[in-house]
Amino acid sequence: MASYTNPYNRTVTFCPSPGQYYDVGPFATITYAEFNGSAVIQVSKSTTATDTRTSLSTYDPSAPFATIGAAKTAAVSGDVVTIGPGTYDEVNVAKSGVGLLLSANTTISRTTTGVFTHIIDDSAGAIVTRITGPGSLATTDAGGSGGGPVFSVDPASVIDLDLFSIVANCAVADGGTPCVGTHDGGTIRGFVTTLSAPGTASGYGRAVYWQGTGHIDIASLLITGGIVGNSSANASSWYVKATEYQGSISLGGVAATPAVNQDRIWLTFDLARCSTDVDVAKDEVYLADAHDVFFYLEGKKFVGGISCSGTNSEFYITGQKHTHAAAATIPLLELGTGKGFVKLDAMLDVASSSTSAPLVKITGGEHWLDLGEVTKITASNVVEVTGGTLHLRCSFVGGASGKGILVSGGTLILESGSRLDTSANSSSDPITKSGGTVIIEAGVVLISHSARNSISAATAQNVVTYGHFAKYAKDADVTFVAGLGTETVSTNVV
Repeated sequence: MASYTNPYNRTVTFCPSPGQYYDVGPFATITYAEFNGSAVIQVSKSTTATDTRTSLSTYDPSAPFATIGAAKTAAVSGDVVTIGPGTYDEVNVAKSGVGLLLSANTTISRTTTGVFTHIIDDSAGAIVTRITGPGSLATTDAGGSGGGPVFSVDPASVIDLDLFSIVANCAVADGGTPCVGTHDGGTIRGFVTTLSAPGTASGYGRAVYWQGTGHIDIASLLITGGIVGNSSANASSWYVKATEYQGSISLGGVAATPAVNQDRIWLTFDLARCSTDVDVAKDEVYLADAHDVFFYLEGKKFVGGISCSGTNSEFYITGQKHTHAAAATIPLLELGTGKGFVKLDAMLDVASSSTSAPLVKITGGEHWLDLGEVTKITASNVVEVTGGTLHLRCSFVGGASGKGILVSGGTLILESGSRLDTSANSSSDPITKSGGTVIIEAGVVLISHSARNSISAATAQNVVTYGHFAKYAKDADVTFVAGLGTETVSTNVV
C-alpha cells in the first residue's frame, strides 16, 4: 500500500504501491538471479549457428540457434534464451515461461513495413516472461502501419522488462505502435534506460500508450516521444517514472458507464519538458473528459501547458517549478470539471509568452492551488476565474505589464498567506471583479500601484473579506459585505 497526501491534507491510498518496480535498477547491477538453474538456449550470429537441429541438442553451446524464433519453438517453460551480439529482424519472439537475455550490442528489430506484429506480442495468448540484459528492442516503419516493440492485448499477461533501450520509430501518422503499450491487456513493468519514439506518428506512435484496461509500471532515465492514454469502464493503473521526460501527455476518453475512481495514473519526472515549442496553442499535458480518474503528476520542473478536466476525477500536481516554453499562447494551468490539488514552489511565464493567456485559468470544478512564488511578465492576468471554485494561496509579483487576478464568474477564495503585488503596473490591480464571488481570508496582502486600487470593478460588486491589508484602497464600486471584516489600508504595507 502507498499513500499520497496533497497540500490540503487529503490522503489517497493506492494499491499496489506505485513504483514497486522502480528500484529494479540499471541493467548493469542485475545478477539475473531469476534465471539461476534455468536451462540455457543460445542464439548467435556466429558461423556455427544453425536452426537445423537433427543431430544437435537444443542446449548445445557449441551450436547455437541462428534465429530467436527457432529457439523459442524449441524452448520449454523454465528455459532462458540468451541472444548474442548483432541485429535480429524478428517479431513475436516471447514465449510464456521462457526468459530472454539480450547481450550488449544486441538489438531485436522489426523493419518490415505493414506487418502488424509486435516484437513482444501476446495476441495469440497470454505470456508471462522476463526480457532483460543490456540490449535493445527497436522498430522502424517508414511507410505504413506496423507492430511495435512491446504491446499487450491479453489481460493475463505479465511482461517484465530490464533493458538498455526500446525505440519505436514511425514516420507516418497513425502508423506504428508505441515503445510500450496495452489495449485491454495485461501488466508491463520494469526498467528501461531509454524509451524513445522519435518519429512523427500520431495515434499509437508514442513512447507509452494504453487504452482500456491493463497496467503499466515503467521507470527510465529518459523518455521521449509522448504518453497517450484512454480511460475505460474498468479499473486500470499506470505508473511511469523518468529522470527526464520530453513530449506531450494526452489522457482522456469518456467511459459510458464509469466505475467510481476507476483509473490510477501516476507520472513522476525530475524534468518534464512537455512542450515541443512547435504548436504553442496546444496544451502538452492534456486530460479531457477523463471520467473517474486519479491523475498524479510530480517532479522538479515542468515546461509546458497543463489542462485537466473530468467528471468525478481528481488531479494532483506537485513540483518545484512550472514554466512556459517559448512563445506559448496557452495558460500554464487550466482546470475544469473535477477536483485539482496543486503544490508548487514557483510558477512563471517567459518574456515571449502570450499577452492574452493567463498563467492559470479556472473554468469549473473545485481546485486547491498553492503556487508558491508566482511571476507574470507579459500583459495578461496571472489568474482568471470564469467558473467553478478556486482556493488559492500564492505570492505574486507582476512586472510592468503583469496583471493581477480577474474574476468574472465562479468563486475565488484567496487564502491566508497570499500576497498580490502589481505595484509595477500602473494599469492593473491585484484583483479585478466583474462577476462571480470573491472571498478574501484574514491576513491577505494586496499591493497596487499608487494610481490604482487594491480591488477594482467597472460596476457595483460585493466582496467578502475577513480582514486583509492593502497599500491603497479599493475601487468605489466595490462594497465589502458587512459584519465580517474590513480592509486595512496603509502605505507601509509591503
